Amino acid sequence: MTSTDQTTGTKKVCVIGGTGNLASILIDRLLQSGYEVNTTVRDPENEKKMAVLRVLQEQGDLNIFKADLTDEGSFNSPVSGCEYVFHVATPISFTSQDPEKDMINPAIQGVINVLKSCLNSNSVKRVIYTSSAAAVSINNLSGPGLVMTEENWSDIDFLRKEKPFNWAYPISKVLAEKAAYQFAQENNIDLVTVVPALIAGNTLIDDPPPSSLSLSMSLITRKHDFFFFE
Repeated sequence: MTSTDQTTGTKKVCVIGGTGNLASILIDRLLQSGYEVNTTVRDPENEKKMAVLRVLQEQGDLNIFKADLTDEGSFNSPVSGCEYVFHVATPISFTSQDPEKDMINPAIQGVINVLKSCLNSNSVKRVIYTSSAAAVSINNLSGPGLVMTEENWSDIDFLRKEKPFNWAYPISKVLAEKAAYQFAQENNIDLVTVVPALIAGNTLIDDPPPSSLSLSMSLITRKHDFFFFE
């Protein structure tokens, strides 16, 4: 199967987790660049979350698929025929009583399920996985001129012990990224990781505003719930 339409030359890509802030911005840019885009959502019946994708469908060739990170095989159809896959989804629950079950395990299982679908396709050339600065920056390293490299990871033992706000999120990003690279190496998948810090600026989602924007503004708004450390 090829990812390029022989008539128009349009390339097809897949964005996993299309209703998120970063994912919706990425989809918008891809459509503007002439790509055909497949994207996945967990609940296509949730019209409030789907609203941003409905608007984007009016701007270009956007196909929406139902898929869940914990459902192995549900990404087979979305990635089929795609040349590049952007894995932008991650489970986040600020109020979870069981973060291991609700955030950490699904993040690990999800990235493996996506990679399995990419492996089974005949079209995917590269997978771009969205990690986070939270996966590398929460540790005891310090000093002027400090540069984090691929060798640096957040301290999982510290996070499990001290449990700062949303402690399970950085753990999920560390373990999911490590699992992704191990699977990719074992199966010769071209995997690239992007490590963004806070995502601020214009957004296509305003109800409710993305948590990343609330976090980036927390020092001004003084909403302590969004402070990682005090």
